[in-house]
Amino acid sequence: MISASPPGPGRFLPLTLTLIALVLGGCSSEPPALRVGGVAFSQEDLLGISESRLEILESLVLFGAAVSAGNLEAVAAPLGERAEVEDLARALRVEELLTEAGVETAVLEERYRTNPSFELTVRHLVVLSERYETEETRGAARERAAAGLARIQAGEDFPTVAGEVSEEPGAADRGGLLQPGREGTWVDEFWTAASALRVGQVSPVVESPFGFHVLRLEARDTVPFPEVRDRVAREVGAMIGPLPSSIDDAPLPEGLVATPDGEDGVMARFDGGEIAEADLRLWAATLPAARWDAFVAADTSAREEALNRAARARDVRARGTAAEITPDPLAGRGAREAWARGAQGWAAALGFTPGLRGEALGDAALQALGRGGQSAELARRDIHEARPLLELHMGSGEGA
Repeated sequence: MISASPPGPGRFLPLTLTLIALVLGGCSSEPPALRVGGVAFSQEDLLGISESRLEILESLVLFGAAVSAGNLEAVAAPLGERAEVEDLARALRVEELLTEAGVETAVLEERYRTNPSFELTVRHLVVLSERYETEETRGAARERAAAGLARIQAGEDFPTVAGEVSEEPGAADRGGLLQPGREGTWVDEFWTAASALRVGQVSPVVESPFGFHVLRLEARDTVPFPEVRDRVAREVGAMIGPLPSSIDDAPLPEGLVATPDGEDGVMARFDGGEIAEADLRLWAATLPAARWDAFVAADTSAREEALNRAARARDVRARGTAAEITPDPLAGRGAREAWARGAQGWAAALGFTPGLRGEALGDAALQALGRGGQSAELARRDIHEARPLLELHMGSGEGA
């Protein structure tokens, strides 16, 4: 462990925190005026709002700006990076365990023959409906999908029905046919339903985060062993010894030393690498919200925690390159997509829509702050906990 030297005043403050200003009025008993980026609130706007609720309002404005920008996955970039690095750290440890135990490729191949992976070709129709929509809307979507299923069961051609009923772009041209997929390609509900089918069999109506589907399995092909060798290796490796579950479980690189005051934008160096300011901020955004706040306030332990994560990540990437091992490409994408799906639900619960700017965004944030109901309360809580991602994203200039 190392102690990072505290930065100069405001050196690592995300740009959003320099944009958030509480300007006290002439009388200390009056509520403050608040500016968050380009959104301004008057004292009249903020009457009766407590300090803790003002902090939530700031998070809501940042979230609304991210929704307005229309690319929520970009906000979750640190989570995607963390997922990839953690996946790579596990892969590296697996290879170490297999080597130590003398497990050869023939052993892995034999195990794979008992539990092979499949590539599925599926044709489907889907009626789009997000889970956060009203029960009435969801019910109507389910009924439309069920009506399509009834037509197929009555003998109509699946591609024709899919072309007429499915709301997926391009479904009519393809008759609902999808590109072949493997486990992890599709959401779990879709994959589970497709895997349970025999070739030529049609599923009942299947619910997923995107809506209601009817599936027909067109083909099931065994994936060649070389293409899934890493998955099998991880299964065997996990039986030999524990695998790292978090970036914090990866070893720290040798020779890690913080640089005084971040010389030339380099925050630390270690044997074979260095940590840039951008790396430090990205990994700080993967910390819990309270630790992020401490990091922003130049708390030594929080800064050390972020620096250690950044150093571990750099080292894992370097060792992966040297060993010619790459992370599962689905790991990072899955983390980003999962966060974005959750964020879409928060937006729907609180009334945020794309395209809001300035006064309209401020009004939407105030309305979101005052919305009643459990869904709204949970969405506000989750958004406020996501402020490290939101503040980092705004600070990069992408969410402004």
